[in-house]
Amino acid sequence: MEMIDAELHMFDQDGNVAHVYERGDLSRPAYMHMVSWIQKNFDNKLSHQKNWEEAEAAWDALGPEVQGHLFIMSAQEERCAKDIRLGLLATLAEYRGFSFIKKLFEDAIKCVKV
Repeated sequence: MEMIDAELHMFDQDGNVAHVYERGDLSRPAYMHMVSWIQKNFDNKLSHQKNWEEAEAAWDALGPEVQGHLFIMSAQEERCAKDIRLGLLATLAEYRGFSFIKKLFEDAIKCVKV
């Protein structure tokens, strides 16, 4: 299991992608909770779909108050990431160096997603 482009990928024994748990219309907090559940509780005896249904049931079982807290934490994480990204870009702008190298770092920083 590995997160690639913010989605959970499952691999077969040969290292090929066997399944991708796509986020779809799920909120970030719901998706991240379900991914975490899958990573901790994945059952090889069940289909990918059934495992995902179990993860969804675990999210629903949290109840609105806990889900609300997770939404708040998610928003804080996104704000923190934005602040760090802006700080790093500002620091990078102050560095002397080749502009094409600085541009590579700028692009990499901008690609970081939470």
